[in-house]
Formats: sequence, C-alpha cells, structure tokens
Amino acid sequence: MCAACRAPVDPLLGSVVGGKYRIEKLIGEGAMGRVYRAQQIPLGKPFAVKVLSPRLLSDADSQARFAREAHAAANLNHPNCVSVVDYGRSDDGTAYIVMEFIEGHSLEHVIAHEHPLDRARVVDFTLQILDALTEAHGLGILHRDLKPENILVSRLRTHGELLKVVDFGIAQLMDTEESQRLTRQSVVCGTPEYMSPEQARGLPLDPRSDLYAVGCILYQMLTGRPPFERASAIEILHCHLNDAPVPPSELLGVAPDPIEAVCLRALAKSPDDRFADALEFRRALQEAAREAPATRSCPKCHAPTAVSARFCSNCGAEIGDAAPAQARKRPTRRSGLNLARSTSETTADMLRRSYPLPLCGREDLLQLLRSIVDDAAPGLRGLTLTGPEGSGKTRLVDEAAGHAEAVGYRVFYVGRDPSLADTPGWPIRTMVGQVLGIDPKTCTTVDLGRAANLMGVAVEALPGLAELFGLEGPAAALEYRVRKRECDTSALQALTSAGGAKVCLVFDDVDRYDATSRNLLRRLASHATTNAVRVFCVTAESDAGWLGLPVHGVGPISRDAVRSTLLTERTPASVVEAVETATADSPEILPIRLDLRLRLLFDGYVGSIDGDLDALASS
Repeated sequence: MCAACRAPVDPLLGSVVGGKYRIEKLIGEGAMGRVYRAQQIPLGKPFAVKVLSPRLLSDADSQARFAREAHAAANLNHPNCVSVVDYGRSDDGTAYIVMEFIEGHSLEHVIAHEHPLDRARVVDFTLQILDALTEAHGLGILHRDLKPENILVSRLRTHGELLKVVDFGIAQLMDTEESQRLTRQSVVCGTPEYMSPEQARGLPLDPRSDLYAVGCILYQMLTGRPPFERASAIEILHCHLNDAPVPPSELLGVAPDPIEAVCLRALAKSPDDRFADALEFRRALQEAAREAPATRSCPKCHAPTAVSARFCSNCGAEIGDAAPAQARKRPTRRSGLNLARSTSETTADMLRRSYPLPLCGREDLLQLLRSIVDDAAPGLRGLTLTGPEGSGKTRLVDEAAGHAEAVGYRVFYVGRDPSLADTPGWPIRTMVGQVLGIDPKTCTTVDLGRAANLMGVAVEALPGLAELFGLEGPAAALEYRVRKRECDTSALQALTSAGGAKVCLVFDDVDRYDATSRNLLRRLASHATTNAVRVFCVTAESDAGWLGLPVHGVGPISRDAVRSTLLTERTPASVVEAVETATADSPEILPIRLDLRLRLLFDGYVGSIDGDLDALASS
C-alpha cells in the first residue's frame, strides 16, 4: 500500500518475470488475470505479459485453462492472431504468458469514439476477424468469447489498420475429452452481448457459435450498439434465444445495405441457418461489399447518407456528387447482325446497324476459347492469340470474355498505355487496380489495404503493392532489387486472388507493353493459384511462346467462310453484290479489310481499297 495515498500497490510492477521480462505498466484486467506491458531486458523490446490471478493459483482447473490458452494461442500463426512467444511460472509459482505487444486500441474503444464507421472500414475489420477465425478453426480451436474488447486495432506503417484477436482464455479445443472436462464446471461462459443461442443454453459448440459472435460485432460496427441491450445479463440471453434483432437499416433509418443481409444471416438462431464456416462468411461479405450501397459515408462525420444527397443529413457538410463507377473491363463487341431491311431503311444504314459483322470462319477457335472458360477447375489456364493487325484477335477475345462474364467470371481488360509513352509497369498496375477496385492515380495506402483485404490478398503483400502504386510504405527503404521482387510478387498475388472468385484477365496489344510488364506477364502464366484464373493475351508477335501459354495463330479468313456466314436467302441483293465485290480479289481476306471494304462500298467510295489500312480508314 502506498504510504502517501494509501492506495494498494501492485507488487508485480518493477519486478522481473521469467528472468528477463521487467513489468512496467498494467494495461488490462480480465476474469483470469492481469495483462502488463513489459520490457524484455536483453533486447529492450516491449511485450505483453499476462499473469494468472493470484486467487486462482490454487485452482487446478483455472491453471489448466490458463495453460490451454498459452498452447492454443502458440499454435496460431496468422497476422490477425496475437502471437505467444513464451510461457512459464515465476519462482513463486505464478503462471504467465508472454505475447507480442500491440500498440493501439480495442475495437470497443474504436466503435465508442469513432462511430459511425466508414462502410469500407467495417468490411475490412470484419474480414480480418474472419481471417483469424479461419486460422483458429482450422486448428480445431474455438474462441468462445469473441467481442470488441478482445480485438485490438493497430496502425500499420502503410497507414492501414491491422486487427489482432486476443484472449483465448476460454478457448476450447474442439472434440477433445479434456476440453469438455475443463468446461463442465462453468457450463455457460462468455459475454452475454455476444453469446450464441446454443452457448446461452450450455450446449456443445462448433465454429458457427464464433461466427454468431462475429455477426454481433458486425452489427455493432454498423449501428454503434450490440444486437440486444437490456438491463441484465439474463434478459440479454433471453433475447438471443427468442428475439430477432432489429435490422440495422431500420435502427438507423436508412435504406438497407447489402451487408445487412450478411450480418442478419450470421445472427440466425439456428446454427444450420448461419454460414457453414468463416470462409463462407468471408465470401458472402466480399460479394455484398462489391454491390453498390444504398448509402455512402459523410467524409467529415462518417454518418450514412443517401447516395443522391449532396449534403450530410447529420452534420450538414457538403458531400458532392457520388463518384462514378469505375469501368472494369473493355466493352464487348459481339455482333447484333440482322440483315433484314426495316421500312424505309437504305442498304447502307442496314449494314451499319449490323456492325460489327459476325465472326466468320472462327468457330473452332471460339469454341476453344469458350472451353477454357467453361473448365472452371482451380488453377491458371489461358491462351495467347497471335497474328497480323486486323486479323480479329481482340474481337475473338472479346467474345470469350463476354462468355466468361455470362457464366460468372469477373472480367478485366487492359491494353497499351493510352499515352503511348509505354510507362514502365502501366499495364500491370492498371490491371491490379481493376482487380482490387481502386484507381491507381488517386488511391491511398488506406484504400489499398482495405481493397487488398477485400480481395483476400495477404497483409504481407501490402508493402509490395504500395511500391507498385508509388505509395509510401515499408519497402521504400529497401534496395531496388528487393523492392522490385516484393512488388512483382505482390502483383501476382493480387491478380490471382480476386477474393476467391473466378476471374478472367485480358491483356491486349502485349507486343506494345514495356519490358517490366512483359516480364511480369510471363511470370503470371506459371504462377500457382487455387482460384480459377483464365488469362487471354493478344499480340502481333509471330513468336509468342515466351508468354508461357499455349499459342494459337489467327490469320485471314477464307472467301467461302465470309460468304457462307453473311449471305443467306434473306440477304438483299445489294448486300450480296457488296459482299461478293469485297471478296472477289483474293481467296482470303483480313477481317478488318473486309469491314472497311464493305463500309467504303456502301458509302460510295470510289478508288482502290487495297491501300494502307490507316489511310483507308481516314478516307
């Protein structure tokens, strides 16, 4: 006891635990013990030391639970799980656990002081919690006491935020006789506001109980309060068992967000009605997050506001117009050919309306492209199309990409640097930006971190991605070769992750890419992935084997193929004459020349139609 103020003095402060951890400050207290900030004497590095409460030293079951926390957390090796580095007993028998020290605040503190939270931040936080549970559940570990207080939020050097799930004090090893014995004495354990119905009943638990707690946390991040608030723990448990939570949109008085449906499914009373595992939860949240929200956050107070509103209804700040949706892929150019003349329509108007013309003589190649798409097995597959300019390579890939989109792929397209400067890395940077859903010109490190997490890109890839987008990050201090390696590896991971979704990447005009992008594209073809990734490359190079994908040449089309495709019994005589004239000079013709010849003929062009394509087009 302090002689001056008579306040009790903590005997551990200033002492050394385990021979090398000097206790400096009390930073937290729970049911099983206290957590201190300590300094490892040899290195001067801060750690968190959790010490079992003295009143539990004589309780064999409590000591067993404490030991179980140490072993459970020590088995977890994930960026979103706190790391345990040491465990032991002091000379007086006090058990302790040494963990990494997290500089930051609890999620409870963040919600209390910063709510309303930005939508992207809510999604990012929830995905990180689910990532931690994926690791824990994969090792057969249930947390059983997930709540905002047990989740720490720290700032990264990339200016993003990293969540750490802590306190596995009542974690349970699934399907073990010992864990059942140790939890039998206290049948119902956990925090009432975040307990699943089956946990409230004292029934056996599985991973879906932890997912219910995540649903409660997501609900609190959306609304600022847990799903149920009552005067006593018994009343709260009664609500978990019997009452449906008020939808967040109804509570906030806003239009429902797609994320809301995900949250309410996680809060289903029956475990069978929830997500089967953390991975399914994660994918559902990713899909919901990609859908356009009914509201957007005020940049000043972060309150939800209608997308169409120009001023925040909460603080009155000007919001401005909603940002336009980012184009994600090249528009397809599939033919709408209909050579039947409408009333009062000239032959020229009819033909223009029918452009682009249908593919002629490409049926086998188009079927090959579609078969690559239809085989949705995990892994990377693709095809490189080579051939002269105007042979229809891009048109073929457009058709294949349209088919991919129709069968559930996310399709992205990139061509040559439009500035014609061939800026190093521009095609790869642009494609990665599309996959992550961010603008490489305006994104910040925070935007990058959240987008990468949404797409399932590991946090270890963030320094390399920051380097790719020219942002300040941890890799900036490294030598050039190391930075480039980190950058390339991170770009490959981003291109093949895509949040677990099927993805189709189209790289056009590869022969005009810079050397950096060409090298990374070559590495992409051999990159291992567990997702279904389809890659189509288009190049005018005669030798494209360096790309590492199967190569298929695309050349002129035969006159017979053109005529059999375009000319039918219903084709007007004027069109028949034009097609026959356009294909009369050679048994084969490039599609672009056929297109130009028909256009020029119907526009009344008189003169040679065998000159330079650019000159013909400008004529």
